[in-house]
Amino acid sequence: MAFLKTKLLSKLGEVPSSSLDFSAPVLIFFSASWAFPCLKFTTSLIDFYNKEKSLNNKLEVVFASLDSQIKFFDYYSEKMPWLSIPFEERNVIDMLAYKYELEKIPFLVQVDKEGEALELNCHDILLRDPSKAYDYFKGLVTK
Repeated sequence: MAFLKTKLLSKLGEVPSSSLDFSAPVLIFFSASWAFPCLKFTTSLIDFYNKEKSLNNKLEVVFASLDSQIKFFDYYSEKMPWLSIPFEERNVIDMLAYKYELEKIPFLVQVDKEGEALELNCHDILLRDPSKAYDYFKGLVTK
């Protein structure tokens, strides 16, 4: 997917961004290790992600780090079970933050294959009712 460049990072190494399956929800997660609200929400997002994966629901999260040093990115992303935009791709992260009018973190946005936002308020939707969030996100994909 052009808006994410050519590669993402997984626990096993690099993967092409073209491997993302946009027939399922794809969420971009803007966060930083230095922000307590981000750390708290990351735990909720990991629980949600792992639960949906255990139910064989297709879902992908892509971490967009707002950390200022790679050592903080590495430490924080190590805990995450999903993909990450490489730390070196700061220009991509900055472009996406601008595109989605990022004002505060944590910020979770659902996107389509062109990088257009399907839902900008995913953070609140997930926190309001995690048991219904996946169905809501999946519903946006099929529209």
